Amino acid sequence: MRQHMRCLAVFAIVGLFAAVDPPSGTAQGKRPSKPTDVKVLTRSVACDSYDGVVDSIDADGLILTEKLDGGRVQLHRFVPIDLLREGLAIDDSFGMYTYRWADVKVGDTVTLKVLKDDRDGLTYCLRICITRRPGENLPESQRPKDDSRYKWDRIFNALENGEDVSDEELNKAWPAIHSKRTGEFYPAGMPTRPEFNKYHDLLAANRKRIVEEKEKGVKTKPADGKGEVKKDDKK
Repeated sequence: MRQHMRCLAVFAIVGLFAAVDPPSGTAQGKRPSKPTDVKVLTRSVACDSYDGVVDSIDADGLILTEKLDGGRVQLHRFVPIDLLREGLAIDDSFGMYTYRWADVKVGDTVTLKVLKDDRDGLTYCLRICITRRPGENLPESQRPKDDSRYKWDRIFNALENGEDVSDEELNKAWPAIHSKRTGEFYPAGMPTRPEFNKYHDLLAANRKRIVEEKEKGVKTKPADGKGEVKKDDKK
């Protein structure tokens, strides 16, 4: 009797696991396979991500400088998939990753989605997001309506470039929020959380410097970053 009960228990456990785990070979049980020809991809796939500054770029590839811990840097070379080479972007990407190859400039800070092709040994760039552009306005992606982070990154980029950003622009980028869940009210404007301290400091420093330059009649770069104008020269 005890032997019979033990067998029933074993069969019950086996049946339980069989019900939970789909048999190998079914659509549910398979892991997505890595593409065999990466350069012709036209859709988003699982891939690696790299952040860094573009050191050089031409039609055939780019060199990315990645900052590592301890002040170390590492250089990476990526080549464009055919779609990027043709001046397009993967259509099913998030809006922020629809920058084209031609949108990128040397000095840009970017996040790249890349994948190595095991057949030719090349690592291909699939998708591009530009987050900073020194000395210039941050360009929009090819799907700006789907790129929600742009309204914040363009302000951070402007502040890092030494520009002023009006309170009206800040309020538009971060509108007032009343949380129905907690009842808390968050006023419009750039948040005051610790991660924003850098940008509050930059905003204050930029405004102070611009006022001082205005009083001295110093040539000041306009907000659009194009050329220079001389404001309110003292007579």
